Amino acid sequence: MPQRLFPEMVDARFRVADVATAGLPAGCADAVVTLDVLQLLAEPTGTLTEATRLLRPQGKLA
Repeated sequence: MPQRLFPEMVDARFRVADVATAGLPAGCADAVVTLDVLQLLAEPTGTLTEATRLLRPQGKLA
């Protein structure tokens, strides 16, 4: 399904993880996408900190 939605990302891997502790190494992602979650969190700062930790330089947060 992801390949159908994002055909330009031929080597994309999608992961579902905890919003505050993904358990992945720093700088491992070209992009981090949060869908319909930040507005539901009492304190989204931890989630945004984790998302930016995961990003490679020039990575995208969406």
